[in-house]
Amino acid sequence: MKKISYALLSCVLLAGCAGEEGQPVTKAHEKITIPQPAKQAVEPVSQVKIPEKLIALTFNGLADDTTMDRLLNELKTNDLKATFFIPGVEVAERSAIVKRILHEGHDIENNTLNFVMPEKLSYEEAYLEISLANKVMKEKLGIQPEFVRSRSGDSSRNFEQAAAELNMKVITNNINPQDSNMQSAEEITKYAKRWAKSGSIVELNTYLNPEVIRTVPMLKKMYAKQGYKLTTIKEAMEHEYLTDNYKSNHLNYTDDYKNAQPKIVKSFKTNGKKELAITFDDWSNETTLTKVLDILREHHVKATFFLIGNGAHTSPQLVKQIVDQGHEVANHSYDHADSVKLSPKQLQEAVIKTDEAVSYAIQKPAKSMYRPPYGSIDDKSAKIVAATGIDYIILYDVASFDWDLEISSQDVLHRVFSQGKPGSILGMHILDDSHILNVLPTILETYQQQGYKFRTVSDMLDDYDYNTNEGEIQ
Repeated sequence: MKKISYALLSCVLLAGCAGEEGQPVTKAHEKITIPQPAKQAVEPVSQVKIPEKLIALTFNGLADDTTMDRLLNELKTNDLKATFFIPGVEVAERSAIVKRILHEGHDIENNTLNFVMPEKLSYEEAYLEISLANKVMKEKLGIQPEFVRSRSGDSSRNFEQAAAELNMKVITNNINPQDSNMQSAEEITKYAKRWAKSGSIVELNTYLNPEVIRTVPMLKKMYAKQGYKLTTIKEAMEHEYLTDNYKSNHLNYTDDYKNAQPKIVKSFKTNGKKELAITFDDWSNETTLTKVLDILREHHVKATFFLIGNGAHTSPQLVKQIVDQGHEVANHSYDHADSVKLSPKQLQEAVIKTDEAVSYAIQKPAKSMYRPPYGSIDDKSAKIVAATGIDYIILYDVASFDWDLEISSQDVLHRVFSQGKPGSILGMHILDDSHILNVLPTILETYQQQGYKFRTVSDMLDDYDYNTNEGEIQ
């Protein structure tokens, strides 16, 4: 253990300064015991991984009393609660405004003692900055902060290690409009709209740009149109669902793949019964995905989504949104590399990593089905995939080409309707820049008007034999 004398309330180290009532907040030269680093430092939280459409509104620092009064009134008028990261010095010296923030239902968290930047802090300095700010908040407000953020919103390894030793989480952001550049409220709002997703953390500063106040109602209105609600970090985190206690398909690496017997499915033998499966490949942002899910819900259609693993790893909450609406999710490789061009080890790694990422995202095994990128598969790569334990390799007999912006939406529709038949598997995509939003309603409505029913791939597998078209496998 290491003991360091760290004065608490001066502009440098705050030793012996008076609090709001003229009394020292703590004894000068109080001995602080700094433990040797022992706990596992974790990555900062830049986004809360939740499927609910909540966005955390956060503020750094304190402006002057007049500006804070205007900001708090604006939040109250718009019935919004936010998380304020406040430096320990401000808590000690400006108790009245800080207590008002608490009284009006907002959360207060640790902004370090002296409102410091994290990059050059040693572990000991970071520990003292965070722990002493905690002490001030405990003494002045009776609260124990759970989160800490630096002045810049950035982090460092030493900062994260110190937070871990104090059982706290470092909070950064995924929406930082850089209001210090003195943009207008319109520009700040436009930036915030561009990067919005469920669980986003918006970081604004109270003390730099007065346009932040005018931004508040604009953010609320803009996000409401997108289906989002602004709230505190704590409320957003109440909806966290991810744990390490989940099951995947337990796929395995193996060199012994030559005798594997892949089950390759291209369409189903429905004996003329008007049923088909609609599938979606790849990944998209939340805006596109939400619109696709809305269209499917409006038409009472359940689909199968073959997802890219790195997208599922980065934004697991989007995978959860798909499953929460009754659809199924499966494997489309980790980064969309051509299965035929990968080595056996690379291919199996892509399949296994994706199964883990998708299963983690939904906290249960993903469907044990693999859709090769580009529909590209040969006998060898099919065996390599099957040897991992994947049950089915799912192709399609209707290639929509909805990803190709060099053709028109009408061309996509012609391809789908000219090729589709009972038992077909329609190959669609959820790419942001594609025809999908333009063509999907027409595809669903037209087939339904013709008496077709859409089903998931796994449901079709339960009820029908399938066509492999083995002669077409390279």
